[in-house]
Amino acid sequence: MSKSVSVKLLIFNIAVALIGLVGYLFHVTVDAGMMVKLFFYPVYGYVMLSFVTSAIGIVWGVLERQKGIEAGRIGVIGHSVYIAVVLAALLAIWKMHH
Repeated sequence: MSKSVSVKLLIFNIAVALIGLVGYLFHVTVDAGMMVKLFFYPVYGYVMLSFVTSAIGIVWGVLERQKGIEAGRIGVIGHSVYIAVVLAALLAIWKMHH
């Protein structure tokens, strides 16, 4: 496994975003039980705010690159793309519902 914290954070963000996307596409919280809602609402909230953790991941990746960890470059590029995709997706979802 990579020793890069920025890459691990990127993998976590992507995994949570995919769980949120699947939940959104299958409308799992519509007429769902309380346990399902208690799981998915925090996931949705994290995904909506994950651009903040990705910005931290970018900074962390830069610091890793300065320490000589090459995987930090993957973290910087990955988090930059992640931020763009998440913000574009949130804007598209917002426009679809308003």
